[in-house]
Amino acid sequence: MRLSQLTYSKRWICTKAAQHGNNKKLILFFADRLVLENEKTVYNSLRELYPNDDIISISTSGQLNDTEIYDSESVAIVIEFEKSTYKIYSEEHTKSISSREIGKQLANQLKSDQLKHALIFSEGTNINGSDLTKGISHLFNHKMSVTGGIAGDGVRFEKTLVGLNDQLSQNLVVAIGLYGDQLNVGFGEKGGFETFGPIKTITKSHRNELYEIDNQNAIELYKKYLGNHAENLAESSLYFPLSVRIDEKKDCFVRTILSIDEAEKKMTFAGDIPEGANLRLMRTNIDNLLVSAGEAAEKAKLPNEEQKDELVLIVSCVGRKVILEHRVEEEIEEVKEAINNPNACITGFYSYGEISSTSNFKGCDLYNQTMTITTIYED
Repeated sequence: MRLSQLTYSKRWICTKAAQHGNNKKLILFFADRLVLENEKTVYNSLRELYPNDDIISISTSGQLNDTEIYDSESVAIVIEFEKSTYKIYSEEHTKSISSREIGKQLANQLKSDQLKHALIFSEGTNINGSDLTKGISHLFNHKMSVTGGIAGDGVRFEKTLVGLNDQLSQNLVVAIGLYGDQLNVGFGEKGGFETFGPIKTITKSHRNELYEIDNQNAIELYKKYLGNHAENLAESSLYFPLSVRIDEKKDCFVRTILSIDEAEKKMTFAGDIPEGANLRLMRTNIDNLLVSAGEAAEKAKLPNEEQKDELVLIVSCVGRKVILEHRVEEEIEEVKEAINNPNACITGFYSYGEISSTSNFKGCDLYNQTMTITTIYED
């Protein structure tokens, strides 16, 4: 596998170059939504460099090149498989097709005896990420590992974009199947939040909207447990997400609060929170978040004694970026130190939702406030 990394500031600059061959290349292009939407020269100039290769465009809340995090500069990773193959499929989200059905359709297209892993990149404002991952997992019968992420839009939360070559849409979901016996894939996830307070039950909700906990108004109960932190609820909610257990056989999920509507008496989350599920409040600090990044990397780390060229794809949450502020690069440094491979290319983006399998659950789930990592190299 041959990897090159590029950043764009007035022009594309190669920060890590490989001697590429004649195989078709897969390019992941991470950029701010306004760049994708309004600054066409960035994509066009990347297309000029790679006229016959596949470019997946993803809007972000920050993009990564090694341990550098950019908000305005765009980033691209060029991947050339030498002993493996890839296939790309996409579906457009419309009112006539559910998010779960999109997941099933993409999984059905990807399925093959040679499929080693699937990468999923989805727009983030119209799709239901929880249903998307359920559809994928259902058709794979929970036996195939899947990672990826939901596109971002800075901290604007207006709309997101995903593109496949010259198609760019706020309704697109792209799936990349990776095939071949000589492909090594690792994955890991970790949140870094700890639970506190009693276990409670969701008694009234609709998809990602929460109304009642233990038959009490969810907002009022949430404020009660936050105490003085409830005075600035919009900001405090990033520090105090909820831990939701939907299935006793699987780990809890972190669910980030996107908005609080006092008039409608509801809290909206970045992921489903079904009635009957158990929940607890969560809290964190900077040190816990940084440690968790390294722990996610340890989970994803592959045996690579020869230190071959390795892709390290990070999808981390915009909420973590907001909390970490000027220390945000430290969580990427924790990942780099844990991977400990000088030939690793670290790339990725800050997202509105993270998609990952876990060591005890093949298939995938939607996460919030979580560091997720995918590692890939060829024998």
